[in-house]
Amino acid sequence: MTATRPGEEKEFSEVLTGLKDFQKQTVEYVFKKLFEDPNASRRFLVADEVGLGKTLVARGIIAKTLKKLQGRKKSTDILYICANADIARQNINRLNITKNKKTTFATRLTLMPFNMQHLDENINFIAFTPYTSFHQHSSEGRFEERILLYHLLKEAWGFGNKAGPKNIFQCQVKAENWHRVLKKQKYKEFDEEIGELFIENMRGRKDLRATFDELLPHFNVRKKKYPWEINKKRLQFIGELRHSLASICVESLDPNLVILDEFQRFRYLLDKDEVVSRLAQRLFEFPGVRVLLLSATPYKMFSMSHETDEDHYQDLVQTIGFLFNDDKKTEAFKNQLKNYRNLLYRLDREAYKAKQEKEKLESILKE
Repeated sequence: MTATRPGEEKEFSEVLTGLKDFQKQTVEYVFKKLFEDPNASRRFLVADEVGLGKTLVARGIIAKTLKKLQGRKKSTDILYICANADIARQNINRLNITKNKKTTFATRLTLMPFNMQHLDENINFIAFTPYTSFHQHSSEGRFEERILLYHLLKEAWGFGNKAGPKNIFQCQVKAENWHRVLKKQKYKEFDEEIGELFIENMRGRKDLRATFDELLPHFNVRKKKYPWEINKKRLQFIGELRHSLASICVESLDPNLVILDEFQRFRYLLDKDEVVSRLAQRLFEFPGVRVLLLSATPYKMFSMSHETDEDHYQDLVQTIGFLFNDDKKTEAFKNQLKNYRNLLYRLDREAYKAKQEKEKLESILKE
């Protein structure tokens, strides 16, 4: 049971008291739109100029969210995604408004099993960076990930202490370092629930086991260099394992509030048709989850002729589509924008109509 700790109400109030008036108004408006309106939006964007306190606004929304979710039987999880690991590490501590300063930071989803057992049963603040978390295919990842995968597969497939599996996962790490760390780190030191889910999943993955068995004869003896096609298959194999582990980590999170900071740096996560965004989309679709996007003003009013690699209109439509999460509403917004654009060409004759269309657009965007 998530009970209210002594002084928790005071902590939440102090966060709001410390805000400037325009920041308080933003917090109240966004929270109302996310949680209280009859047709509440589950996704909201706060786009403001640099230096006006978006992180402080996010703290206020977190405070009101935690207050609303008090008394739940489950823990409350706040997930923070930021493109820069150093900024993510710094900001997750700034966003943790509770006296319990326990936070979890992992640069990527697949390293979360090292941290999950340290989570609190009441309120958790979790941060990671998107690129290394959602891009797993055909990549060896970090050696910590491969150590985890090796131990979990050893338990799932029972291949013992043979050299072949160790060599498959070693990749570019020096042999003496690899074997020393492998011997030191045991899979029981990772989060057991995630480990058991992964082991169970791997016992049913006949496709991956078949690939493993194909690779094994090539790696029974350690070589300085392996044939290109064998190394490619090895990387694909490890990439698939990392993707499976990341999927299980996503399912274990069950967040209540997801904050995407400076989302325009990784806006590909908003596109549900992109392969690399599918794991992220599962986070955004959890029952009851709310998603808060933060950004300095992310779109220019127009593109110059030499900016051929930028399409601000398409980016805007994609973001609106993500926020609405409704194809019909997105199409209606595009038509409204088109009507307004056409009226601007006839502003000398249609100024009043243009003003009406502008107000309709504003009304849509304020949702």
